[in-house]
Amino acid sequence: MIWLAFVGSCLLLAMIPGVSTAVILRQTLKAGRSSGVAALLGNETGIFLWAMAAVFGLSALVLASEVAYGAMKAVGAALLIVMGVQSLWKARRAPAARAA
Repeated sequence: MIWLAFVGSCLLLAMIPGVSTAVILRQTLKAGRSSGVAALLGNETGIFLWAMAAVFGLSALVLASEVAYGAMKAVGAALLIVMGVQSLWKARRAPAARAA
């Protein structure tokens, strides 16, 4: 009975839309169906790769090594900063390109 409640809870939580749903919907509305499918495949590929890394011990390495955890956080933060700067750069250039 507890297992059934757990599986039901997992299914309900999996149906709640999140950030990835917003990204996929935005890409679909902005650039069409094929772009939305590409965003979906990219999202699912990332989830799959993260799961495989966890299965093969990345989680154990991160738990065992504070240095590895710090390095992973730094790389992730740098990646987010680069993506944010690129997004801001494109947003600033778009009105200038339309005006020309």
